[in-house]
Parts: sequence; C-alpha cells; structure tokens
Amino acid sequence: MPEAYDAKGQVYDGWETRRRRGPGGTLPDDTARDWVIVRLGVPGVVRSIEVDTAFFTGNYPQACSADASSASGYPTPEELTAEAHRWQEIVPRALLTGDARHAFKVNSGRRFTHIRLNIFPDGGVARLHVHGEVVPDPAMLEGLSVDLAALENGADIAARSDQFYSSPRNVISPGLSRVMGEGWETRRRRRPGYEWLVVRLAGRGVVRLAEIDTSWYRGNQPDFASLQTLDGDPAGGSLADESAWRDLLPRVRLLPDTLHRFRVDG
Repeated sequence: MPEAYDAKGQVYDGWETRRRRGPGGTLPDDTARDWVIVRLGVPGVVRSIEVDTAFFTGNYPQACSADASSASGYPTPEELTAEAHRWQEIVPRALLTGDARHAFKVNSGRRFTHIRLNIFPDGGVARLHVHGEVVPDPAMLEGLSVDLAALENGADIAARSDQFYSSPRNVISPGLSRVMGEGWETRRRRRPGYEWLVVRLAGRGVVRLAEIDTSWYRGNQPDFASLQTLDGDPAGGSLADESAWRDLLPRVRLLPDTLHRFRVDG
C-alpha cells in the first residue's frame, strides 16, 4: 500500500527485521540470524508450532528454527539471554516460503515457559502460534482455592452440543467477557431438548462454588441451567453414560447480563 509507509519503510502487521549485512557490506554467513523470545501465555507441553509469513512475499526469512526453555518466576530479558540460561531445540532449522503457513510438530514432552524463534538471516514473520497443553505449576495451586474449569489452569472442553456462533472454549478462557462474541452462543433450538457443554477439569477436586455468567446476553440468555459432575475416564465412554453423572447444581433460573454465583456441596 503506497500510503502505508513510515520512516522505516512499509508498515506490516507482523515482525520484520532490518536487512543483515556482513563486514564490508557482504551477505551474512549461514549462521547469521535474528531472534525473538516469547513468554508463553501459560506454561505447558508444546505439541506444534506454526510460523506464518502471510503477506511477506519478497522479504520473508529463508529458514527458521525454535528453541524452548523452562524458567521459574519472571526472568528478565538479560537473564533469558545469558550464556548460562539453557535452551532446548524443539524445531530444527527448516526452510520457509513467502505468504504461507508452516506447521512443525514438536515431540518433546517437557513443560516450557518460553519459546525462542530464530529466523535466518532476517526477514518478516506475520504470526507465531504455539499450540499445546496447559500445565500449571503445582506449587502455585497447593493450599489455594482455584478455578478448576479455567483454561489457564489446565481445563479444556471435552464435548459440546453446538458451537454455531462461537467457540465453547470462550466460557473457560481468561478474563471477563468484553462483548457478546466472547461467550458461547448456540443457534436457536427448534427441537426438543437442550444444549450442553462438558468441561474436563484441570484436576480432580472438591467443588464449592459455581459461577454462570450471562454478561452481554440480553434477550438471548438461557432461561435455565444445571450442573452435573462425573468422576471417571472419558476415554472409557462414560461421557455418554447418563447414569454416571451426579447432580451438582439443580436447575436454576438465569437472568440476562448477570454473573450468577452458587454455593454447592461438592
């Protein structure tokens, strides 16, 4: 876009590094690289990494690799880049193409807190996605009351009846909903029955409090809701066994745009 230039060139919705030049203005050697360290949103086991070079057509990196690290607390950039800090390669160096998504599987079963993306020798990356399973620090949970249904604590959606308008994962994502689209809304039901959602909890626990939040839903909130619990292995088919479920919260009426809190006997 001719009008989208600033003092450093074309403005991109991504990360673009300057052109690398070796001594005397020659091209850099094969080891030259730029890098960025990302603190993961939540620590966990990484299963795959996606490097997206969307819209970078003549200025994408030739190759990339990725390293991972597990650090306690909140290390500074200086600590993360110190020679003593340990990094483990999880994605070997691989070629990239322009304006494309590149997915790389990760086989390490370790829990990581930081990822370092290396690009060779320079160029632009539109997006970096790191997919995996949340693994919280048990030391931060011991002795505390925690949200067992929170995605950031390791919970996830196991099954659902409908996700026509939005993802059911929204209901267990961090933070409060800012707009209606950040919740879980189903299509209008025109047949007998009800909609349902199964959450695999972060771990086995005793439930004392349940919150059902209908914020922003005004005129399209559910009339009623109930909660049931199951203590078993979903892989064994117990999710479909109605006799395996136990009532935790009997059917209650819901109001529009309201945070409902219920004490339960778990």
